[in-house]
Amino acid sequence: MLDIGKPSRRTVLATIAGAMLMIKSRPGWTQSELYFEIIENILHRVDGSSSRGTGEPTPEEDSQADAFLATAPAGRLHPFVVAQWFLNQPSHWTTQTPPGRRSRANPVIIKFFTQATRLQQTNGDETWWCAAFANWCLLRAQQARTDDARSSSFRNWMTTTAAPQVGDIAVFQNNSTPTLGHVGFYAGPASGGRIRILGGNQHDGGLPTVCERDFVTAGKSLTLHSFHRDPGWPSLA
Repeated sequence: MLDIGKPSRRTVLATIAGAMLMIKSRPGWTQSELYFEIIENILHRVDGSSSRGTGEPTPEEDSQADAFLATAPAGRLHPFVVAQWFLNQPSHWTTQTPPGRRSRANPVIIKFFTQATRLQQTNGDETWWCAAFANWCLLRAQQARTDDARSSSFRNWMTTTAAPQVGDIAVFQNNSTPTLGHVGFYAGPASGGRIRILGGNQHDGGLPTVCERDFVTAGKSLTLHSFHRDPGWPSLA
């Protein structure tokens, strides 16, 4: 359960009204796109986007995050192995501002930025962290990375391929703001022409987390830009 206290009647009504307006204004959206957008809208309205996840973790939380990340697979690995490890970990380490932390950022997400990208000052874990997660997995696997917190930094990275393999990096472009987008690891084809992506800052029905999610290749908000791999990566097999 989210640690949101008791929202006022006005807040609840505004949340419902906002969701209804969103449904009417997105007639061309797929069901999954609309669902995740509504969930995000409700979460921000109810628990306050201005305070959620922007506070600094406590020193104890920071130390615990270091200890947690130290148990991740390490060495000369395929980065997809590192990314998969997160799927079996407690959600409070992989979720943006998990319950119980109120406005304090998840220290693990902060470390994705500070350890694997040049972006050292963030807006807590409210800063989009998909590229930071991908870069951290590359760093842990001792592979070359972009060292950049922007998903677009992967658009011309290493080798582009039109025949993706599981573990390749998939890059998406935002349709309304082309400089923005999303990045994650290709986890294989999904039903309905979709593709499955393992990545950070993705929705699985709640707050942004590390998870697998199916994406359309040409949606209302995102369009698949390209697939990439490093020819030097070890084989997943």
